Amino acid sequence: MVVLGLLAIYLGSKFIQRQHFIRSLRMRRVEPEEVYEMMNSDADVHVIDLRHGYDFDLLPKIIPTAVRVPMESIDRHYHRIPPESDVILYCS
Repeated sequence: MVVLGLLAIYLGSKFIQRQHFIRSLRMRRVEPEEVYEMMNSDADVHVIDLRHGYDFDLLPKIIPTAVRVPMESIDRHYHRIPPESDVILYCS
């Protein structure tokens, strides 16, 4: 019973840690000034513009060096996203 209890506590703590990690990823935001600083530094950063077509039509300006990939077709453009660098997803 002691071993099962310890196992249950261990698994419960791992589950809670994972939930906190996933929540932190959802809420991570980068301010425009931070993006500007990152792009002007030596950091290996890539910006992916995920705006929908109608949002892009309303404001067709794009961040310099950003790759335009519509959200609906991101699965077909995964090869354009470098896995070894930091990636900033820009959407509206």
